[in-house]
Amino acid sequence: MIEFFKNKQMVFIYVAAFITGACSILYELLIAQTISWFMSNSVTWYSLVVGVYIGAMGIGAMIYHLRGNRRNAIDLLYQTEIFLGILGGLSVLLIHAGFILVQYFITTQYTESFSFFFFRTGFLLFCFLIIIGIGMLTGMEIPLFIRMATQKPADKNIYNRVIGVDCLGACVGGMLFPLLLLPFASLLSISFLVAMTNLLCLLFILFAFRKKVVNFGIRLSICVVMIIGYFYLNSQDHQIEQYFLKKIYYTKHSESIFKFFSPDDNFPEVERIHSLYQMIDIVEKYPAEIEPIAQIWCDAYSNKISQGKFYSKRFFLALNKKIQFDSDEEEFYHEYFAHVPIILQKRVPRKILVLGGGDGLLIRELLKHSEVEHITHVDIDKKIVQLSKTRDDLLYLNRGALDDRRVETIIRDGYKYMRNCKETFDAIYLDFPLACDYNLNKLYSFEFYYFVKKHLRDNGFAVLDIESFTPLGADSGKESVQGRREVYFNTLHAAGFKTILPYGIKLEADNQKAKAGLNAYYENFMKKQGYKDFLGDGFIKRRDAWVDEVLQFFPEFQRDGYLMVKKEDQKFDFEYINFKIPLCVLNQKRFKAAFSYFHLFDVKIDQEKINSIMKPTLLNM
Repeated sequence: MIEFFKNKQMVFIYVAAFITGACSILYELLIAQTISWFMSNSVTWYSLVVGVYIGAMGIGAMIYHLRGNRRNAIDLLYQTEIFLGILGGLSVLLIHAGFILVQYFITTQYTESFSFFFFRTGFLLFCFLIIIGIGMLTGMEIPLFIRMATQKPADKNIYNRVIGVDCLGACVGGMLFPLLLLPFASLLSISFLVAMTNLLCLLFILFAFRKKVVNFGIRLSICVVMIIGYFYLNSQDHQIEQYFLKKIYYTKHSESIFKFFSPDDNFPEVERIHSLYQMIDIVEKYPAEIEPIAQIWCDAYSNKISQGKFYSKRFFLALNKKIQFDSDEEEFYHEYFAHVPIILQKRVPRKILVLGGGDGLLIRELLKHSEVEHITHVDIDKKIVQLSKTRDDLLYLNRGALDDRRVETIIRDGYKYMRNCKETFDAIYLDFPLACDYNLNKLYSFEFYYFVKKHLRDNGFAVLDIESFTPLGADSGKESVQGRREVYFNTLHAAGFKTILPYGIKLEADNQKAKAGLNAYYENFMKKQGYKDFLGDGFIKRRDAWVDEVLQFFPEFQRDGYLMVKKEDQKFDFEYINFKIPLCVLNQKRFKAAFSYFHLFDVKIDQEKINSIMKPTLLNM
């Protein structure tokens, strides 16, 4: 073994195999993570990417054995690494470009479901072509290294050593990605850095075998130019990331595809924060995005402006590209979530557990009740909690709720906390993102709900948010939505909850403030069009018809759904209790309307519709 390593060129081959092995796995992980960010369900996309990548490696190895044996090994390795540096280094950028192009067409040009399916499928095919290309090039690397090594004195262990070193490199790359790279750098920056490493390795090989390299100076120059190019791209990482983020969040403001792809500095900068678990985007609303009719809707159904609770900076917060709340209207979601179960119970819970809700907005609502003695808040992401405690815009919205003396915040996985918890609670609030992948699925599983029931005190309740419910008699929409509802009910029943009460936000159409605002908007619009006769019967009839039509859609703007559950069998009288706390949206009329979503499901448990960790039926709906 010592004699073997005395051969410098063999050492160079080992080092190169190690580095290229690490780079190859990093390309694979970068692509999987990028697709997962755009499409959700990371387990699915990681599995597909890994499977296609390994299959493409096999194809690449077979192509080499069919054609590569006839060519100079150093020459072919050089070409392989150059193409791999180009395709791998630009893979994340290309996938971003493909996604925003598809989003442009879906958002601005086409609305039909077929068009959506067509463009989505096209985007995924594009991504997998990139994966196949990188996989095939990677599959040619190991045979090339083995061929270069076997040109030396025969050694029966050369094959094992080259493959072993390459696998060790892949192991190191796989560990670096989640532990050191992903938490501290953007996907774009990581891809550029990996490509630079790949090309530096090629530079290393060129010098090690320079006597056998044809056109050494030209090839060296190409390699150096590419490294400088990636160095420049990495220095512009923030600007490139901002370009794509603005296109993702402000797509609908582009007048044409040429305008869409051109850089536009008029849009506000998207603030991106990386955490160990997600990408947090704080997106300031573009002035053109604040639609007058939407503003009329907010003003008509919420009195937060009159209460002096309106924040001048208008923004929304997104986690992994999914909007979590909009500063203009978050009070609708959080007031119904927090207060409807308390009103139904006719008493305020003293000891509360809140799982999730790192923005502090749900806790803000619960703290309005002076009777609340203690809130245990559990969230997995330390970064979102820190932001909610330190950023002025988030502090204004949550009123410093997370720093309240009654609140104890624990940074821990919600599932693990419930499994190991020794305490019981009067109320448990589950404020999680919807189950779009296997990691989140466990928080909607039979096992998790069993732990929730176990830690509820007698006559306590739990409440969770789910997909929007439609009122009785209305078209419930897609069958998948109905199927997911049945999974929720069957899973909760199987976990031992005897009372399951759905409710949701249902706003009235006969809102006089909304009608007055729409009348004024219509008259101002017509005035700008040069219309002058505002008192004629024809104008008034057209205006009233338009206002009535819009008012019918106003209640559809918010349709968040919730489930309140209890381990006891309980009947409710749906009597409204005024707890004398300041509310912006919820009142007696809207409280009564919230239960038009009520629907009794067959309490006989269907085993096929129970969502569990081992059998995640919710993800199949």
